[in-house]
Amino acid sequence: MIITEEIKQLSEILEILCIELEISRSQYEDAKQKYGAVGAWLNAEYSELAESEPEIYPQGSFSLGTTVKPLGQEEFDIDLVCELQNSGYENQSSTKMKIRNRLMLEEINRCWRLNYAGNFHMDILPAIRHRSKCASCILVPDNRLREWKDSNPKGYVEWFENKMLEIKKVILKELKEVEDLPDYGPDIKTPLQRSVQLLKRHRDFIFRDDDENAPISIVITTLAAKAYRNEANLYNALLNIIDGMPSQVDYIGGFPAVINPTNSNENFAEKWTSDPEKFDYFNEWLMKLRQNLNKILEKRGIDEIGEALGPIFGEEYTKKTIVKYAEKLTELRRKSQLKSGIGTGILGSTGKTIKKSTFYGA
Repeated sequence: MIITEEIKQLSEILEILCIELEISRSQYEDAKQKYGAVGAWLNAEYSELAESEPEIYPQGSFSLGTTVKPLGQEEFDIDLVCELQNSGYENQSSTKMKIRNRLMLEEINRCWRLNYAGNFHMDILPAIRHRSKCASCILVPDNRLREWKDSNPKGYVEWFENKMLEIKKVILKELKEVEDLPDYGPDIKTPLQRSVQLLKRHRDFIFRDDDENAPISIVITTLAAKAYRNEANLYNALLNIIDGMPSQVDYIGGFPAVINPTNSNENFAEKWTSDPEKFDYFNEWLMKLRQNLNKILEKRGIDEIGEALGPIFGEEYTKKTIVKYAEKLTELRRKSQLKSGIGTGILGSTGKTIKKSTFYGA
């Protein structure tokens, strides 16, 4: 795909939208400090768990750099694993209760929930070391607490990171050549991470009244990572990922599946087998997003783009994004760095430089 001025502008706007949607650096550091404190408390000298050598570490979006604030609220959740590194193959309920007794937590399905009012909550999943498998493999409770299930969250993070190695080298090389870096939040993220954030946000918005049929995050993340081809432009990466995700679906016995790339025994899309209609919802969702993104390229001016993005990702953060982008254009103009796309007149950071005295509308 040719990277036009329209695509460059929309990619910049989508990048800012992702920053608005994700947790801030201060929130990240606060959460990291708090789950570190939980780990220290579990390992304290007089803790019932001390002999089991518990290790607390994140899994899911927090560890992958793909966090998205829940729809309609500021509070976010952090998925953690509490791995008992020196524990035998014991009863799941017993393992879970040891953690509960030490932390006095609220029970949520397979996990224990630790709430921090108005900011975030931690869902802590009990686990034991799976010594007969790989070094990072663990066993976690199933939903009914009847048997242990294979898992490998550390291995998954490593797999996901490997999907971005090539583009990270490109990004770092470009950053070394730029003196005045743009303010894009606490971290520079890859187009894969940003695409996953946008996919999850669109999922949350479209299925806001139908959570039962919404594709789960691990399915989205896995298929997106498999489909990613190291595109450097965000819009280009997102469209190619959307197009490529269906072909990355596995099939078991004729049923669609999404196999954990680090654990062949785990199917992330088990619900597609028991309820094939959910797979139809998944494909319809991708097709709808593809159509909506194509239509945005036809819009001119950031107000029109903002109006088109609202029904896709939600009005609240879309409006914030457009304001931030307008502020960026104002700052570029102040520094005499505002440019106009040749042949399009699109304002942004690429194209022909506009003289500082030139009037423009944001």
